[in-house]
Amino acid sequence: MLVAAAVCPAPPMLLPELATGAAAELGDARTACSDALSVLAASRPDLLVVVGAGAGAPARPVGSR
Repeated sequence: MLVAAAVCPAPPMLLPELATGAAAELGDARTACSDALSVLAASRPDLLVVVGAGAGAPARPVGSR
């Protein structure tokens, strides 16, 4: 059963190094995404799924970085 979800922009929008010219304007979005993910992780789910574009990364246990 899905208990909670968050939708955040792709990393180019969140990383100041990649968001050249718009880094300052995206500060609130970065903070909102960080807060949303913190709330999801704090709920201590049995499974936390992160979906994004890219070549793929290995699965990691909840709580790892």
